[in-house]
This record gives sequence, C-alpha cells and structure tokens, in this order.
Amino acid sequence: MIDRPRAFFYKSPAKDDKLEINGRYIGWNMAWFKKSGGKADGAKQREHDRVSCDGETLTLITESGSDGLSFKLLDVSLGGFAITGYEGPLHGNQYFEFRFNGELGDGIATIEGFANVVRVKEGMLAAKFTPQPKIKAFFRNYIDMK
Repeated sequence: MIDRPRAFFYKSPAKDDKLEINGRYIGWNMAWFKKSGGKADGAKQREHDRVSCDGETLTLITESGSDGLSFKLLDVSLGGFAITGYEGPLHGNQYFEFRFNGELGDGIATIEGFANVVRVKEGMLAAKFTPQPKIKAFFRNYIDMK
C-alpha cells in the first residue's frame, strides 16, 4: 500500500482552533488562509454599496445546526454585512455559518450561508460573504425590493 501525503485541508482543526460562544461551537480558526491583496492607489476598496437595515437580524449557526446567538444588522450589501452587539471569539479572516432573517412586505425573508470575518471592533462585526451565487441573488432581490 502506498502511503500518500495528505494536504493540510484534510486535517481536522485542532481543538484550540474551535470557536465557542457560551459553550456552543460556532466555527473554527482558518486564519492561516492567505488574505487577499490590497487595492491599487486611489481604488475604492468597497465593491458594493451598503444598505441600512431596519429590524433585520443575523443568527450564528452552531456546529450541530442549531441556532446560536442573534444580532441586529447594521447594514448589508451584495458583498457582506455588519452586525452590532457582538462580543465573541471570532476575529479577522475566520469563517462562520449564519442565518439572515428579514421581512419584505407581508412575508419573511430568510437564508443561510457562510461568511468570512473582515473585522471585529467595539461590538461591531463586519463580514464578507464567501462565494455563493444563491446568497448574492437573494441579497440582490432583497435590496431591490426593500
């Protein structure tokens, strides 16, 4: 039998890399992924305009698939979102799963997806969506109908 080397992404995250809020697992530290490069001089860093939120919430989803803590959304765009009231272990360049909850007219708009933390500062967490066509389509429609 040939012993094949395993790539780093086959390895399970170390116990110390797991992130928990109030004893609930919410993600793992993937800070070893390379960060994207900077923008050219004078280039606008933000690709999508932000839209202020009014009553929408974002719920962190735990490893078991159950709901974790919910937070009020400050703003959302086709590229990501910002939440307020966050005081947890997530920090820049970590991935997590979320559930967006909002209202459009008489109906409820909800979707689940993955995001990457951009920054955590003074109770605010900003994140960008990982490449997910369904998320981009959902938020394009949500923003247009809002």
